[in-house]
Amino acid sequence: MAAYLGGYLLAYPLASARLDDAPAATTVETVEGTVTAAELLATADVSVAGWQSVGWLFYNARFVSVQLPGPEVGRAVEATNLLTSTGGLLSLLLLVPALALIAAGAMATRDVAVTRNLRYDVGTGGTRYALNGGLVTMLGYMPLALLGTFVFTHGYLGADGPSTFGGWVVAGGIYPLVYGGLGGYPGRRFADVEDRSTEGRETGW
Repeated sequence: MAAYLGGYLLAYPLASARLDDAPAATTVETVEGTVTAAELLATADVSVAGWQSVGWLFYNARFVSVQLPGPEVGRAVEATNLLTSTGGLLSLLLLVPALALIAAGAMATRDVAVTRNLRYDVGTGGTRYALNGGLVTMLGYMPLALLGTFVFTHGYLGADGPSTFGGWVVAGGIYPLVYGGLGGYPGRRFADVEDRSTEGRETGW
């Protein structure tokens, strides 16, 4: 939970300062030709709140696309990634979710010095720490990542906003599992020493 909320709060200052750049720099293919995301929003008379726009970029930073209103009423188009289309300083947002999840994975295993005390009995050695860091982070992150696809949606029934499937699978599953695992892996350095010490006491050495 802290990784999700912390990531959004870290992304907010940078994203909010350049909210107008992303829609203007993003082109979208529609039945009427190529237009910018800004033109689509203007044509559909859609005004997205600033905090929701930051949420769109926050999901784009995990490579989750957003739905934008199509030129025909009631039809949406799949936009290209607003963040990667813009580039520049906004590209720094790509680092925010990854760093927040690495920190969360590290926190999940930092106080577990004995390997067998980890929450999940999977893997061995460093792999065990990586899997525990990833799984613990994912289970706390996924519900918020899925909920966010609805919170950051403008309109009804997911009309304009982050992809629900992408938010669930990519932002909520793959990202925390991989980066949380990277954060959890270094815990093995302390486990090796502590495990040997524990085994020595149990065998009388």
